[in-house]
Amino acid sequence: MKVKEFLKAKNVDIDSNKSVLANQLKADLSTQGHYIDFNKDINDLTEEDKYQIGRSLILPDFKGIPLQRIELIKRIESDINELESK
Repeated sequence: MKVKEFLKAKNVDIDSNKSVLANQLKADLSTQGHYIDFNKDINDLTEEDKYQIGRSLILPDFKGIPLQRIELIKRIESDINELESK
């Protein structure tokens, strides 16, 4: 599965300028100076890639609740495993 397919399954259409979450992810990555190739295989994501995705997509759901870096990475890994097992 490609990164963009994983994101699309999470309602983040990286190919559309109309996807608010995709725009937020791209803006967050740009602000952090981090680049992710959305066409690469999901299993090729580094821990930093997973952290950056989680920081952008998961943290907003936990306003006021601090999540550690490792927790964000584990949540993204869990989502990946869940989608791959389908």
